[in-house]
Amino acid sequence: MKCANCGNEIPEGASFCSACGEKVHNEYVVQDDEQNNQGNNGGYRQNPPMDDMFGQGNGLAIASMVCGICSLVLSCCASTLSFILALVGCALGIYVLIRHKGSRGMAIAGIACSAVAILASVVVSILYGLFAFFEYGWY
Repeated sequence: MKCANCGNEIPEGASFCSACGEKVHNEYVVQDDEQNNQGNNGGYRQNPPMDDMFGQGNGLAIASMVCGICSLVLSCCASTLSFILALVGCALGIYVLIRHKGSRGMAIAGIACSAVAILASVVVSILYGLFAFFEYGWY
């Protein structure tokens, strides 16, 4: 069996790869009858563990992207709320990039949307301040 992370050969029954330390998910290895005599990895194929596909940061990456998109939408009318949502979106996206291997694309999209929303809310706030100054003066 080969390590899904580094490709190093792992002995049967091992819990971790001796080369990179990645956890081996032995319960997900199944016998593939079609490839049994093909010579490909001894007839075994490794199914990805479900928690790597649906957990471990995916929810946080989705939340980062949703916060970024919502902050973009709100940047024209509620710049303070947009700014707060954008900061949350950036923080969640950066956390996913640092701590989790999956969902990097959604995390990067969340960070990008949040960064654009921060810029938009700052520009809207400045324009609103200038408008208020020229309309009403110093009060």
